[in-house]
This record gives sequence, structure tokens and C-alpha cells, in this order.
Amino acid sequence: MLASMDHLHHLLAFSRDYCATVCTFLIPLCILSTSQTLWLLYRQHPWVVPAAGGAMLLALTLLGHVLSWIVIGVVMGPTYFLFGLGGTALFLNTWAVWWSRKHSIPNAIS
Repeated sequence: MLASMDHLHHLLAFSRDYCATVCTFLIPLCILSTSQTLWLLYRQHPWVVPAAGGAMLLALTLLGHVLSWIVIGVVMGPTYFLFGLGGTALFLNTWAVWWSRKHSIPNAIS
């Protein structure tokens, strides 16, 4: 158990040490992948669920990065903005999966 906590500590420290790089990578990918999911949903394409899954993984990674700052007590304007961006992306992708299942869009996985 102690070893896994040590790994978590190093992961959170990495996230904070390379914040500019992590944000430069995650923010555009989160926006683009969520936009792709919504475009696929609009086109009623069967790849909505896999695209949403990837976008949700990116959104959860962004939320984890923001939470690493909240854990140490750094709460500023960008923290709220990034938390809102990640939460909105997670919500939209979850809604896209729900909507595609409700309206019987064929799934590429099944």
C-alpha cells in the first residue's frame, strides 16, 4: 500500500512540475476530441462511443491534473477554468454516449 502511495506522490509531483507542458497538451486535445465526438454524434456515426471514451479519458486526466493543484492548496482563476473545461467535456461526452444509445445509433464496438 505504501508503494502505491509513493507512486501517486510522484505522479502528482510530475503533474505539477510540468504543468505548462501538461496543459499545453491536454487542453487542445480535450477540446478537439470532445468536438469530434459531437460531430460524430451529429453525423450519427457508429464511432461515437469509442470517440467519447477517448475524450472522457482526456477529460479525466485534465481533472486529475487540476486536482493535483487543489490538493496542495493552489486555487486560482486557471484552476476554476480548467476544472470547468474538464467537467464540461466529461459531461458532453457522457451525454453523447447516452444520446447515441437512446436513439439506437449503431455501435462500432459491438
